[in-house]
Amino acid sequence: MSSADPLRRGCPLVAFVLSFVILISGCTSADDAADSAPTPSVVEEASGLSTTDRWSIGEVLAAESDCGSPATGRTIAIGYAADLSDGASAVDRVGADAATELVDMINCSGGVEGRALSLEIVDVSGDPVDARRAVDELLEDGVLAVLGPSSVEVAFRVLEATAGRVPVIFPDATEPALADLSRLSYLVLPDDITAAGAAAEFAIDQGWRSAITFTAPGPYYETHARAFADAYRASGGTVAETFEFTVGETAQTAAAVDFVERLGTAERPEVMYTVMSADQLVEVHNRFVEVGLDLAVLTGSRFEADGGYAEAALDGVYHLAPTVAEFEAGLAALDESVEAVSESEPASILQASLVGDALSVVIDAYLRAADSPELPTPDGAAGGSHPSPVAVGQAIASGGEIEGVTGTLRYEGRAIPSRSVVVLRVDGGEPVLVAEFEL
Repeated sequence: MSSADPLRRGCPLVAFVLSFVILISGCTSADDAADSAPTPSVVEEASGLSTTDRWSIGEVLAAESDCGSPATGRTIAIGYAADLSDGASAVDRVGADAATELVDMINCSGGVEGRALSLEIVDVSGDPVDARRAVDELLEDGVLAVLGPSSVEVAFRVLEATAGRVPVIFPDATEPALADLSRLSYLVLPDDITAAGAAAEFAIDQGWRSAITFTAPGPYYETHARAFADAYRASGGTVAETFEFTVGETAQTAAAVDFVERLGTAERPEVMYTVMSADQLVEVHNRFVEVGLDLAVLTGSRFEADGGYAEAALDGVYHLAPTVAEFEAGLAALDESVEAVSESEPASILQASLVGDALSVVIDAYLRAADSPELPTPDGAAGGSHPSPVAVGQAIASGGEIEGVTGTLRYEGRAIPSRSVVVLRVDGGEPVLVAEFEL
C-alpha cells in the first residue's frame, strides 16, 4: 500500500495547504482546453460512439498503488475541484484521497493503453473569486475533465467557471439541476428526485401504506421529502404529516412523537422517510423506540457516507445505496489504501468507490473520443493526439454499459446515468441486501 504522504512520486512537491494546487503522478498536461461550449447538435453527433471494452476498473482494483514502474506514456490530465472547507471535507477530502490512490493504481496497472494519468486537485471552497481562479488554473493546465465537489452551491460555481469548455463529473452530488448536457455536466448517482421515488416504490412494495417525512430548509432535503411524498401518494400511499428539523442540531422529534401517539393504532404511519444525517437519525429512531412506536426507518444513499454504520442502535434502518460492488477484494485494498492517506474520519469506501465510477466514465469517454476519425494523428506521435475536452464531454453523453466500481452506468444521451441501486437494511451493524432497482 502507498505511503501516507499524498504528495509523492513524479513531480516537485507543492505545499500541502488548503489554498494550494496538488500535482500528483505526472507533470505534463493534456492539450489546451477548447474555448467554445458544445451545441446540442454536436452532442447528438457523438451519440453514435459505442462503449469501449479496452479498459477495466476491475484490473485497476487488483493493482498496487506504489509499484516501481508505473505507466509513463503521454499524460492524460484530470482535475478535481474539491470543496475542502471544514463542512464538506468529510466527503471531498476522502474523494481527493481516493482519486489520488486510484490514479496511482491505474498507472500501476498499465495506465490507459500505456498513457499515464495525472491528477491535479484544487480547493474551490471559500471566496467565489478564489474558487473561480482555481478552476481557471485547471483549464489553463489543460485538464481533459474535472471531478466536481459534493456541495451543491460550490458545484454551481464550478460550472459557471467551466462554462461547457471541459466536462465536469460529480461523483457524489445528486442535485438534478447539476445534470446539464449543454454544460457537459454529469452525475454519477441518480438524482434526488429519482432516488426518492425509488424509496417510495420500496415502501409501497413492503406494504407500508402510511408514512411521515422529515425535511429541513434547503433544496436537497426539500426535494427528497417532496419527491418521496409525490411518488408515494401516486402509488396509493398516504403521507400523514411532514415535520421539520435543523441540519446539524439536535433533532426536534417531540412534535412527531406526539402526533403519532395521538393517532389510533389503525391510523398510525408504518414508515418514516428522511435524508437527515446518521447521528440525527439515531436521535429520532431512539425516541420512537423509547415510547414504543414501531416505525420502519427509510433513508437515502448518504447514510453510509455519513458514518451510519458507526452509529449505535440503528439496527433495522433501511437505506438506499449504489449497487453492491463485485470487486470485494479490490475494494478492501482500496479502502485500506485510502484510510492510510486520508485525514478525514470516517473515511468512506462508498465515496472512494464513486470516485472510481467517475474516473471510469472519463476514461471510457476518452478512449471512444480518441477513436474518432475526426481526431488527427500526427506522424510519429506516440499514441496519436488527445481528443479535446469538449470531445470527451460529448462522448460521455453517448456512454453505455460503462463498468464502474459500484455497478454499470448507462448515459445514452442523458446527463444522469441509468443504473441499479439497492436497498440495504442494517442488521447487527452490517448491511443486508433487501431489494434492487434499475433507475
